[in-house]
Amino acid sequence: MVLIAALYFLVVAFLLGYSLTSWKSAFKDGSEAVIMGVGIGLSSIPLLGVILNVVGMPIHWALILLLSLLLPIYRLARGRVRLSIGKFKLDKYLIILLVIFAALFVMMEKGSFRYPWFEDTDPYSHAASASFISMTHSFSKPADMFVTHYSEPYPQGMPILMGVLHQLEPSVNKTLKFFNAFIISLSILFFYYLSRRLTHSRNLSLLGAFFLASIPSFQSHFIFAQNYALTMFFPALYSLLRIRDDKRWAIPAVISVSSVLLTQQLSSVVLAFFIGGILLFMLIEAFRKKSFNEFLIVAGASIIAAILVFAIFYVPVIHRFGMKALSSQYTLGQDPLHKSFFNFADSSSVRFLTLTDFVHPCMGSKLLGGCPAGYPNKTDNPTGFGWVLFLLFVVGLFYALSRLKDIFIHPEKNTALAVSLVWFFLTFIGVIGDRLPFKILPNRWWAFMSIPVVILAAYGLVYLVKLFRQFKVSPSIVITVVLLGVLLTSFKPKYIVNNSLWMPHVYDGQTEIMSFLKGGKLDGYLWLLTLPKNTPVFDFCMGDDIIFASDGVSFPWDPEVPLHRYRVSREKELWDNRVYANMSNTSRSDMMSEEPGRFSSWLKGKGFKYITINARCARYFGGNKTVERIRMLSSSGFFRVAHQAQGFVAMRVV
Repeated sequence: MVLIAALYFLVVAFLLGYSLTSWKSAFKDGSEAVIMGVGIGLSSIPLLGVILNVVGMPIHWALILLLSLLLPIYRLARGRVRLSIGKFKLDKYLIILLVIFAALFVMMEKGSFRYPWFEDTDPYSHAASASFISMTHSFSKPADMFVTHYSEPYPQGMPILMGVLHQLEPSVNKTLKFFNAFIISLSILFFYYLSRRLTHSRNLSLLGAFFLASIPSFQSHFIFAQNYALTMFFPALYSLLRIRDDKRWAIPAVISVSSVLLTQQLSSVVLAFFIGGILLFMLIEAFRKKSFNEFLIVAGASIIAAILVFAIFYVPVIHRFGMKALSSQYTLGQDPLHKSFFNFADSSSVRFLTLTDFVHPCMGSKLLGGCPAGYPNKTDNPTGFGWVLFLLFVVGLFYALSRLKDIFIHPEKNTALAVSLVWFFLTFIGVIGDRLPFKILPNRWWAFMSIPVVILAAYGLVYLVKLFRQFKVSPSIVITVVLLGVLLTSFKPKYIVNNSLWMPHVYDGQTEIMSFLKGGKLDGYLWLLTLPKNTPVFDFCMGDDIIFASDGVSFPWDPEVPLHRYRVSREKELWDNRVYANMSNTSRSDMMSEEPGRFSSWLKGKGFKYITINARCARYFGGNKTVERIRMLSSSGFFRVAHQAQGFVAMRVV
């Protein structure tokens, strides 16, 4: 089924992209039309899902497919079908680009499926939010209902996409793993065509694409919204640049930019910096020519329009949830670690980066190469460039700085160098946030910083080729040696990190992937993966995220379910699970003493087929009470033990 979902993904993305760029002169290159059509279509899905939800229509795969077919069918009916994609040529550049894409996808997909569980906490919440949309065909919920951290009021771009694809692929586990890897790999294709618009060079763009696929600091197969948002950067910036060719590109630019805003907050901030870097040098160009050109007017209007479109989601969210709830969502409750959006860390430990952190890709264990600062690498965003790529970047950086005067005199001829310098400066400030009085998730900025780094590294290699040519060294020798060096010092570490065994996060908090799951105790929840997909399972003490991530189903949007788990009150405000997380142990104890027959009857009425009890219950209620409850249920005749593992028991509702 995942292949059917993948075919649907490509067809719908291309048709949506075609519908937004179908004027005759949109593309001259057939491969660019197809690939960037997919990119622009992929970037329109978050906004399309939000609009459907706002007008009360279902977020359903069939409706989205129908909408993507409207314009092609209309043109077919009028006998005016024309793809307008230009001449399609499978030249060496495209072949190499597709090989790079395939290699990255194989690496990411293989690493994702190396183990059946999810790593850390974010993917578990994304599994629940995607399942919510898949089942309800909407992301709207009452303000007092808590489904998962990544449900509303969090931006819904990724849940919309994954929820629609989950409607075609029954396993949400497989959906998230496969399409996350696929989207990451597609970003290399989109980057190539953005780079061509910046550099006006196919050679520089292909080198940049290879470097971006190889650099360890650009994305891992960790499943979170940033991967999708960052992939949409390239169609958004590409469309914005193409406004210079045709004002009609403002439409896909508005849609792509707004979709990034609808997917992740940090990516929205960084995209604003990236757009600002482009507009800054366009403004310098306008002052140099003493004319405020049309591009700046249309591009500026497009950004304003994107913000207004973005408000389609946020105005209703603020109205229903309030600014306090929104602030709490974005700062994780304003705990000591996440004090505010502008003092927001992604680690409890402060990390003062050194030069070694940039040169050496941190690969975790000593066996794999260790971490130079004694700081374990992160699954969400590994660090480091690799020393060959780092040297190329340094050469490219000095080359760009040496041309500063020419950049300011002729910014239109040096757009790539100009914006890369600005992008690098801004993202570098983000990466070293722990050294500054303000920071926003410093570790997450590595992926964004990788973009200007690889562009400058490509310029660095071209400069080295020219330099060695003076000593009569063949360019092919220089390029071959450098590319092999990048493969060994960048791509190889990236492969090792992404194909290592990532364990579930040891975390005692809201998403509830607990330390007791390690050391074989995870086997119980892995057993759930053997059940028929979307089997309803009621979990006593872990909550619902892990049930969804194990391809089961729970119903946190039904107030009876969370209230039954935490039998304290039937008051509506207690629907919010964040309240339950702070309750005392005694307030939970009623759940462990309910008469088995009555409990079984309630479960059947809600459609649950299984219940799970785990070691977390022992911590809440005590080991003796938990064991007593298991014995009571298993001997009652209303339940039958289906599976047991260390710290875990699953029972079938008879």
